[in-house]
Amino acid sequence: MFKIVFPILFLLTTGCSDEKVFMAKGEFIDNQNNKIGFVEIMQQGNGSNIKIFIKGMSPDDYYFNFYDKASCNFPNFDSSGAKLIFFDDRENLYKFRVSKEINRYTGKVKDFNKILFIENIILDPSQSSSLLDSNLSSIIISKIDGTRIICSEIYPNY
Repeated sequence: MFKIVFPILFLLTTGCSDEKVFMAKGEFIDNQNNKIGFVEIMQQGNGSNIKIFIKGMSPDDYYFNFYDKASCNFPNFDSSGAKLIFFDDRENLYKFRVSKEINRYTGKVKDFNKILFIENIILDPSQSSSLLDSNLSSIIISKIDGTRIICSEIYPNY
């Protein structure tokens, strides 16, 4: 009897969650409209996990920011609207460095591949701060001097 009751009890306790999983995705393009990577976002409580993969980034420092419209018109990505501010004390959401790392198996420079958790990044469209509102959103990666070089429109993936 234990063999039959345990699986049923397990299904009842683990399979009855009403919580929805909100996800988004996009493709990164450079300022010549070449597809060079992707982004995947999954809301986790009060923030989101953001997976970023970009091919061929030069070693340097960069900023990563969300903008209030899903529009990546190259070459300067100026139709993406206003920068979204998630924290009062930060002009830029995330600063990162790409270093010249060599893949020990291929001998080539590694592509940028990172997973970030950032608080206040919300995908649930029922919340006023959602990236998936009626205008959707975009991500722009810029050089430290402010030059926009990479963009991705963000779309629901659920």
